[in-house]
Amino acid sequence: MPDSLANQPNLQEFYGSVSWGVRSIFLYYVGWFDGNPTNLFPLSLSQEAKHIIDLAGGEKALFIQLQEALKEGDYQWGLRLSDYLLEANHKNLEVTKLKIELLRAIAGQQINAPARNYYLSYAYELGKKIEIIP
Repeated sequence: MPDSLANQPNLQEFYGSVSWGVRSIFLYYVGWFDGNPTNLFPLSLSQEAKHIIDLAGGEKALFIQLQEALKEGDYQWGLRLSDYLLEANHKNLEVTKLKIELLRAIAGQQINAPARNYYLSYAYELGKKIEIIP
């Protein structure tokens, strides 16, 4: 799209996004397989988490990286790290609280209404789960 149109406020990706649409079309025609042989029989999240945690130097080291990601505004990476730690049952309450912060922060950066809503709704549900929110 030319810059003259791409920069128009009324043409921003408010409801959905181009990347979501393209992926949906691709998956419709091709199916779940993305062409990467690694994904034919992927590791479970639990197996992947164990390997990543070992690679990072252990759960404590990964937890420090999670805190750094939040502090540095690297929210998507922080969400991924929180998933690994939660899968390993490492400091579930503390990690869940950090994940809630990450979800709220990344929601604040979103123009896309469904994405923003999902981040905030998920944060709310996590808060209820750990009884931060009544």
